[in-house]
Amino acid sequence: MGFSNSTRRGLAGGIGTVAALAAIALMPAAASASGTANVEVTVTSAQANAGSVAVTNITDSTTYGTCQAPSSPGSNTCTISGVPMQSGVLLIAQPASGEMLGTWSQRCRTAPGAVCHIQSGPNGRTTVAGVTLVPASGPSVGASPVYVSGPTPNSCSAAEATTVSGTGFAPNSGATLSDDGNAVASGTTDSNGNVSFPYTPASSEPGVYRVLTITVGAQSAATDVYNSGRFCVTTAVVGTGMDTLTVNVAGLDGNSSDTYVQVRGQSATVIDTDSTGAGSATTPAFACPAGKNVTYRLYGERGVGTLAQYSFNTGFVTYPC
Repeated sequence: MGFSNSTRRGLAGGIGTVAALAAIALMPAAASASGTANVEVTVTSAQANAGSVAVTNITDSTTYGTCQAPSSPGSNTCTISGVPMQSGVLLIAQPASGEMLGTWSQRCRTAPGAVCHIQSGPNGRTTVAGVTLVPASGPSVGASPVYVSGPTPNSCSAAEATTVSGTGFAPNSGATLSDDGNAVASGTTDSNGNVSFPYTPASSEPGVYRVLTITVGAQSAATDVYNSGRFCVTTAVVGTGMDTLTVNVAGLDGNSSDTYVQVRGQSATVIDTDSTGAGSATTPAFACPAGKNVTYRLYGERGVGTLAQYSFNTGFVTYPC
């Protein structure tokens, strides 16, 4: 979940520099960082050494552990420990050359591609997921990095980009890249049937995943990426010693009222989103005397009603008045 800041006063006198606060990304139940949980992954394949699954942090790409496919046909189960409890985790299937993703199972069973998002359990609990890797039977697509986001409203925060690459397509042929079914770029495969698209989303899209598809004639292949919900906070002076905060969001659930901003000592303000998962809200004015600090937090839920559902909470963030 991305987090950025800007201010009408300028970075030096507002919420803080982007570099300082960009590290305060939204993590599910981040306030519960004192405990750890486990993620159990089973990798199954009819081939030896068919690939692996990496278990990573959604905020800073920290890899908690990697589960390798078995060295002979069958299954290998790994327990990845030390995962912060109730935090957002990405499971990334990494098929070896000549292999491809078959199916996810258990907690990841509804993931639409190689990337599965889960929320780790409470302290000491184990969340279970499985994946089957199969011999490649056609073209394949991958993305790096495995997350993107659209820009927030009011030009407050730029989009996050990825590069989408395809192999195994017809050579020297026209290719189209689609994002959740909408064509966003076109190009041509090389003499080996490979093609690559640098891609920066032009707009917000709802949900935890985006499905990126490359089509070449009658051939098509797809992967998913984590739709990194994005927040951008600005502050405005509205009177002597009085400020407001405006929060612009992108990539959250569509037509949702599940996200909030709260200045300490005030009631929370809901951030309603439209059908694209974008929205904006401004807090009531609050006292912000020169030389003092004010704290606020952002919290809510994403993926509501799905296996990817999770809660997030920045904890209270401080900025100087």
